Amino acid sequence: MLVEQKYKKGDVIALKTLQGEEIIGKITSEDMIEWVLDTPVQLVVVDKQLGMAPVMQSADPKGMSFAKVNIAIHGKARDEMKIAYTEQTSGILTPEKPGLIVN
Repeated sequence: MLVEQKYKKGDVIALKTLQGEEIIGKITSEDMIEWVLDTPVQLVVVDKQLGMAPVMQSADPKGMSFAKVNIAIHGKARDEMKIAYTEQTSGILTPEKPGLIVN
């Protein structure tokens, strides 16, 4: 049976579990049963704003497996979420787009 993979290695994807948690991570591999994500984070509300926290505090964040059977919906993360995820997990800050300053 031929299984077509929806995502490629390095894609930042968003998952919503059956329990309602939203998870974002960078894909390292995918098969029929699971996605393996590098440094996954879950979205949390902090002071009425959206933040990101490690999915598990006590586990190594490299190569965490998520069973597809436990995921209600999934898709590629929006651009602003990819930027926030990269800043959160790598320390690399994305500069604002340049603009013209007019006096």
